[in-house]
Amino acid sequence: MQKSGVIAVKYNNFLSRKMCLRFFNRLIRPCRKQNQNDNGFTIIEVLIAMVILTIGILGIAKMQITAIKGNASARELTNTVVQTTKQIEMLLLLPYDHADLVAGTHTGMTQEGDTISWEVSDDTPVNGNKTIAVTVTPSSNFSGRSFTMEQIKSEIN
Repeated sequence: MQKSGVIAVKYNNFLSRKMCLRFFNRLIRPCRKQNQNDNGFTIIEVLIAMVILTIGILGIAKMQITAIKGNASARELTNTVVQTTKQIEMLLLLPYDHADLVAGTHTGMTQEGDTISWEVSDDTPVNGNKTIAVTVTPSSNFSGRSFTMEQIKSEIN
């Protein structure tokens, strides 16, 4: 008796038990049809998507490697320019008749271990002047570039 009372309470909101079953079937049947005719992705579609994604990631990785190499090369060139500028300034501070300013080629090493050379030419471009050309070649040769800077030192009486 108690069981039929619970059922009666459940169907109390509907006109009849038939209407309740119809309502229930309308709700459940579409779900069953979807499960039977699953409209998800196939394994081939997933694999193709993974291949496309992998190609994109590899392209980004290659671009990142190129950017890192470019930054390292730029850093090395900047350091080379700074060392060249330091050497030029040091040579310009020396007296006109100093041994490092005698005509000819001079070589040395920077604090970073790079090769530095400077060539001094007397009376160029006019008498009483020296042209100093400083070249710094990086020891790492990562960029493979050396840097040369020229400056004129005048003899001031």
